[in-house]
Amino acid sequence: MLDPHLRHCFPISVTAIASWVRSASSIPKVNTICKIIFQAVIYQVWKERNSRIHGITLTPTPVIIREVQKLVRASLASLDRPSRGPFTALTTNSALSYLSTWFGHFQF
Repeated sequence: MLDPHLRHCFPISVTAIASWVRSASSIPKVNTICKIIFQAVIYQVWKERNSRIHGITLTPTPVIIREVQKLVRASLASLDRPSRGPFTALTTNSALSYLSTWFGHFQF
């Protein structure tokens, strides 16, 4: 699931997870992606929690994973856009985009 650049010591507590997310890799874009994944997972887990509390049907795990992936890809796509406006072309410089970094380092 994770690239070998990421540390293999996974934390258990939320505080340790937050600390780990800040320094998961020596690659800055991978660190940013880890933060976005963390945020998306917390959002989806909280959304599922609320659904269960209020009696709405349970969401299957594969659907939750797909929703996390969609949230992450949407966030990364927005980071790859220049700040000039919503309809400008994607960046074309030689640096890897956030989405290409995502597809190159994460498998899920």
